[in-house]
Amino acid sequence: MIALNSCFKAHVCGVAHARVQAREWYREDLVGAALEAWLKDNAGSSPRESLFLTTKIHPRDFGPTTTLDVFINSLMDLRTTYLDLVLLHYPYCWGNLCGSIQPEGNWRDAWKALEELHAAGKVRAIGVSNFNIAEMRKLLDMAEVTPQVLQIHIDPLAQNRQVMKMAQEEGVQVEAYSALGTQWGRVGPDHHNPVLSHPVLQEIARELNRTVAQVVLRWLLHLNVAVIPRSTNPEHQREALLGVKEFELQPRHMTAISELDGTQVI
Repeated sequence: MIALNSCFKAHVCGVAHARVQAREWYREDLVGAALEAWLKDNAGSSPRESLFLTTKIHPRDFGPTTTLDVFINSLMDLRTTYLDLVLLHYPYCWGNLCGSIQPEGNWRDAWKALEELHAAGKVRAIGVSNFNIAEMRKLLDMAEVTPQVLQIHIDPLAQNRQVMKMAQEEGVQVEAYSALGTQWGRVGPDHHNPVLSHPVLQEIARELNRTVAQVVLRWLLHLNVAVIPRSTNPEHQREALLGVKEFELQPRHMTAISELDGTQVI
């Protein structure tokens, strides 16, 4: 999920992570064009290996054949010979997520296809997104390749502690999305972001002379959770990538944030 310019501007901070959602929602061909141009402009100084490229498999593309076909299409559109991480986006179709399309198979079939791609060296790491504890247990029981990543929504008001704890105990890296409150939308008569505007988080930020965003990101890193904040603003990217390394949260800060879990009323 990137803007074509800002993705690679982040590289001045020492890292570039291009995260693409399912093909139905984001243009992998445009990402591929930007990736190819950037690598050409930076030939010799920043090889493909300096980037971390992730995509997801939509549940309507689950199946022994369909998953492989969609992956190959992603490689072609992204103009690369391998991907760093591929995730199953959801465990199944729900609501109108898949429209009228009946998937060829289920998440188990899709996982087996990812294992084939992993064995062939086409993808360096495989994982899942939005799986609950029961689904993770089933996956761990049948997987030949242990999932390296579980991506779930985590923010101070919805901490998903049980899933996080279970995954970490199994050696699966937890990765948080929407950590800065974007899953809540804009709430209340003033349409505020309930995370960035939370008084407890604002007070911690004032005390430490940091932004609320930096406090939330630092909190997640203290929990050994990888985090993928989204921004097209180069200054915000520097703030996220460099600023969080310059301070620590104290135990009392961690406790105060922990106590926010479940307090947001929609």
